[in-house]
Amino acid sequence: NQNSLTNSDDFKVYSLALSYEVGKRSLVSIGRKLSLQMANMGAIDGIQVETKLKHIGFGAFGGTRPDQMDYSFHPGLLQFGGFIAHEIENKQGPMQSSLAIAEQKNQGATDRRFAYFQHNNSLVKNLNFFYSVEVDLYQRIDSVSTNQINLTSTYLSLRYKPSQRISFTTSYDNRKNVIYYETYRSYLDQLINQETRQGIRLQVNYKVSKFIYANVSGFYRYQSNKSEPTKNYVANLSFSQLPGLKAMLNLNANWMNTYYFNGTIYGVTFNKDLFNGFLSTELSYRKVDYTFVDKEQPNMLQDILSFSANMYTKKRTSLMLSYEGTFEPTVNYGRYYITLTQRFRNKK
Repeated sequence: NQNSLTNSDDFKVYSLALSYEVGKRSLVSIGRKLSLQMANMGAIDGIQVETKLKHIGFGAFGGTRPDQMDYSFHPGLLQFGGFIAHEIENKQGPMQSSLAIAEQKNQGATDRRFAYFQHNNSLVKNLNFFYSVEVDLYQRIDSVSTNQINLTSTYLSLRYKPSQRISFTTSYDNRKNVIYYETYRSYLDQLINQETRQGIRLQVNYKVSKFIYANVSGFYRYQSNKSEPTKNYVANLSFSQLPGLKAMLNLNANWMNTYYFNGTIYGVTFNKDLFNGFLSTELSYRKVDYTFVDKEQPNMLQDILSFSANMYTKKRTSLMLSYEGTFEPTVNYGRYYITLTQRFRNKK
């Protein structure tokens, strides 16, 4: 993977952890891993412990967070925290709620302290509801620390599926900049003064036939210091099984209109399993064409080609190799990814 800040090639690890089940209710993980109950935090380097008692779950973690510049291990970015979760299920579907609190350090000083709550339920027939809210519990401005509560973000999503063929999804997103008071010290005032970003999304999914699916969506994002909203329209057409090939094909288009550029992205993705599922392959191509409002900037023209191969063995081992190449009129560059997964069975 290429580091654009240093213009050098770096090897980045996004997830590498060893997990062990303690009985039927507890799980201990060591390494770099994303916690599903605290996904907004990103990857955690360290130890994570989870346990469940009937409908109540508990968890805690301790370790560090990856370096924000190159995603490497950073021993000075300590973090710790925990969560409590509740889950039930009836005939209509599940209901889940969780509350997490975390403290993040930078060289021993508090960088950020926050709480995160999320709730998801499908208790009403054909309707799924998701809500999350994040609040910061710490501020340090002009060398003065306070524990004032500030709303960082709120997110709301509703999905209604009146039949097997069609579904409607709408969401509302209201976010402020996440501030790390030690990491961002040099330009803290700029971050604090930036406006809240608000976004609304509408999406319709439709099952055309047994193997053909289509969806269209529109996204609007507003900022009070911008005269025009950001507009984004997306259309997808998917074929889950091509006749005679036993393969999948996806066609997509994306139209964007912002205060600093207008552009389009057209893409196609082809998936096929080989050797009775031993090898899964994917080939995709995207055409990017951006025109900037600032005429001094040249148009961005890109051809992006990517390929991935995922191999599975009977010993619960999988190896994924991926490549993505970007080709521009004056420069070309590529990225390579390797993912190795080994699963173990507890004979007990």
